[in-house]
Amino acid sequence: MKQGSNFDLAPQDWASLRGLLDTALDLPAGERAGWLEGLEARHARLLPRLRALLAHEETRSVDALLDTLPKVETGQFAPLPPAGIEGDRESPAQVGPYRLIRQIGDGGMAAVWLAERTDVLQSRQVALKLPHGAWRRAGLAERMAREREILATLEHPNIARLYDAGLADDGQPYLALEYVDGERIDAYCRTLALDVRRRLGLFVQVCKAVAYAHANLVVHRDLKPSNILVTATGQVRLLDFGIAKLLEHGVAQATELTRESGQALTPEYAAPEQILAQPVTTASDVYSLGVVLYELLTDQRPYKLRRESRGLLEEAILQAQPSLPSSVVSDVKLRRQLRGDLDTIVLMALKKAPGERYGTVDALVDDVERHLANREVIARADTLTYRIGRFVARNRLAVSAATIVVLAVLCGAGLATWQARLAQAEQRRAEEVKEFIASIFRNANPYADEGRVVSAGELLERARAQIDLLGKSQPELRVELLNIVAASLMGIGNTDTAETVGQQALGESERLLGPEHAQTVAARLLMADVHRFRGRTVEMGRELAALGPVVARHAGERPGDLVRTLTDGAHLAVDEGRHEEAVLVAKQALDVATVRLGEQHTATAAAATILAEASMILADGRMSSTADRGRMLETADRSLELVRRAYPGQPRHPQVLEMRAVHGRALARAGFVRRGVAELLEVLDDQRQAFGATSMAVAYTAGNVASHQRKIGDLTGALQNHDLALGLLSKHVINDSYTYAVNLLERGATLLAARRPEAALADLSTAATTLRDLLGPKHFGTLTAQFNQAVALAYLGRFDEAGILLAPLRERPSDIKGLMWARHVQGIVQRLAGDYEAAEQSQRTALGLVPVGLNGHWDELRILAELGIVQVELSRNDDALRTLTRVRQLSGELSVAPSPMTTDAQIAHGRARLALGEALETLPDLVAADRYWSDFAPNSRWAGYAAFWLGRCQDALGHRVQAHDAYARALRALGRSPLPSERALV
Repeated sequence: MKQGSNFDLAPQDWASLRGLLDTALDLPAGERAGWLEGLEARHARLLPRLRALLAHEETRSVDALLDTLPKVETGQFAPLPPAGIEGDRESPAQVGPYRLIRQIGDGGMAAVWLAERTDVLQSRQVALKLPHGAWRRAGLAERMAREREILATLEHPNIARLYDAGLADDGQPYLALEYVDGERIDAYCRTLALDVRRRLGLFVQVCKAVAYAHANLVVHRDLKPSNILVTATGQVRLLDFGIAKLLEHGVAQATELTRESGQALTPEYAAPEQILAQPVTTASDVYSLGVVLYELLTDQRPYKLRRESRGLLEEAILQAQPSLPSSVVSDVKLRRQLRGDLDTIVLMALKKAPGERYGTVDALVDDVERHLANREVIARADTLTYRIGRFVARNRLAVSAATIVVLAVLCGAGLATWQARLAQAEQRRAEEVKEFIASIFRNANPYADEGRVVSAGELLERARAQIDLLGKSQPELRVELLNIVAASLMGIGNTDTAETVGQQALGESERLLGPEHAQTVAARLLMADVHRFRGRTVEMGRELAALGPVVARHAGERPGDLVRTLTDGAHLAVDEGRHEEAVLVAKQALDVATVRLGEQHTATAAAATILAEASMILADGRMSSTADRGRMLETADRSLELVRRAYPGQPRHPQVLEMRAVHGRALARAGFVRRGVAELLEVLDDQRQAFGATSMAVAYTAGNVASHQRKIGDLTGALQNHDLALGLLSKHVINDSYTYAVNLLERGATLLAARRPEAALADLSTAATTLRDLLGPKHFGTLTAQFNQAVALAYLGRFDEAGILLAPLRERPSDIKGLMWARHVQGIVQRLAGDYEAAEQSQRTALGLVPVGLNGHWDELRILAELGIVQVELSRNDDALRTLTRVRQLSGELSVAPSPMTTDAQIAHGRARLALGEALETLPDLVAADRYWSDFAPNSRWAGYAAFWLGRCQDALGHRVQAHDAYARALRALGRSPLPSERALV
């Protein structure tokens, strides 16, 4: 071997050298010397090789070129062939028991022959893989042996099977594989002109085969169309595991062969980390699948080069951003099909950093199937990623969550093996825990309590006392039992005792087991839940932020902690009004839980629940389209099914009840308010029976159902449930918490709808102050409380103060829902102040922002009711009748019970008809309105207003006595403090 012919360059240095050579070759020959002199100092050690390569370009000397290349024929991996045997020779007609028929493939490592076995009665055609001689000397025997071992473990309908393996007479290894009579997948799609849906169906088959390999700790490393065949029946077969590697702790370990000769790969489909010779993981196969999908959808690869060059290709893979698939196709229909979800799915798979791609192939195929089912995909476009990135910069929890997800993916492939070992190691302690819990129930002798039924709370208190008797000899068992008791107390709503026991568990675990022990993390997660249920969002945020790095370090072995941390993070984001971030983190939680723990795991159920809740709130806040609300309801339906699957036959399990409550709220927010209210009332009854009448679960559901009862006009029921919710919350959460403030806001809105402005103002003022401190002055929740205050003040005649609270309207709220609602509120205040022209304009503006669809009908109803009243005040009676007729129609369609709002619209309708001389026709409506107010609030000004217009109608009909009685009642109610709009009546 010549001096200096075998350079000791790392693979990444060879990649740099190739790039520099490509650049040099693009220059005219006369400019290359100057360019070489101007190279940066970091390339100095590559200059001798680069000069030698360029010298070869000028002299065309083969010997000179070979002296510049790294050698692989070292004899270190396979002995040199015997003297006289060439590296490549004509293949024999027979190899072992196989007769060769014809060559059907040829690659860099081996030739593939169609062959049949001759030593059995029934011959079977196989694909016989025979290594090239030169490659054998470079260690092909090692690769063939590895392929045999890998294929022997893989039994999947979409992976070509291994039938046999052995050595020919001269020692040459061979593999006998399933012969697949098929066409490579890209050619198959083109030949049959398959549409996008059918191409995606084939791709899903490929992904499921790769996911199966990953589950068996195998990463393929060379996924490309030529290794994916499709049979005549449309079945995919994945081929060629020749360079596949076994995973250890989620990473494919480099062998001596790889380190010496470089990685065997196909550059066009290789991931950036493969180009850089960095550790290969399952994410590398995700990238290659992304390239394959790009090619299947567009008939071209992601990177366009000005000339064919491996150096330029590798530079593009490492640095260039691939174009959107939809942007590189010319067919308009195809471009429309690719735009959106498919663009996003492909580009997420092609992310440069492994941690930014899909965490698993299962996640990739799930998104493809979501797209095929017209469901929302998990992947997000870069614009949202940027916004989330900004959120991460503000919130340490999200940073921790992102780190956790990446580490969980890297460690995921080894999960099954780890779980098997862990199960054996922990079996003894699990038996001890089970025996302890069983003893609690065995010792609960009803006769010892004089026949009284022992409650769950009493059992748990006894359990805690019994734990104290264990002493300090088994600290891990003690802490685990304390955690179980604390979590059970949380489940039945006893947050006070749960917090006490949880603090004891945390203190003992940190002191005796260490800060990163599994039981310490469990105790801290429990305390985060306690903070959430008690409304302490700041403390919860601190706990989760501190937990993040700990959970990240142990994500591979403790995926449940990962899911719980993400789930709690989503809850925190909901409570702090960061709904978009909540959906993102909840989806991460559900994705990880489904892949790592399975669909029937309890943590999966919890993640599904918060995803449904966050999606519901986000869709409602955005005033989204009917389609968006349909997807939101679909998410709730799917989550409810997941939770029921996790707790079969347990309709009153706490998690099932929580998800049923979320589902009821989703129904109501999607526009099916009566159905939602009915479901929530059923849940409320079940929660009372399951947890007792004073539990936190009852408080939450009572508050939620009350808000929707207000919408359908059941103000009496709504106020009862608001009072119940706030009474219970005052015992469990701090009064300046988000939870308590939102419930105060909702009760204030209901009191306002019931025309009790003094009581409403007290609730709304407190809520506005708390929400302003927690969320800031411009948050929608803060503005909602503030604008409702303005209406309450207007009802009380305090218009100057109301105007101050409406000042943010000058800045025009940024979201459509906020603007619609703000203009509606402004119009109410303007009407009460007697500025009818401005009030009409405000209501028309609000009406123009009402969303289309069922949910929009509820907003349309309340805005039209106000608009009709204003039109009557402006004596536009024909317009008013058309408007108020629509109000009646909507009230009937939505089954809205009579309420102050609908009754005031009914009075306005009567006034318009009175003005048109239809007193007799309108009398029944005005009698009904008067009766409603006499029953609901007989001494209110609104009862006086109804009585006045009934008197006017009776007067017009000549009913003097009845008219006098109605006028007298009106004067008593209105005469105390008439509003500008009422003074003329008085």
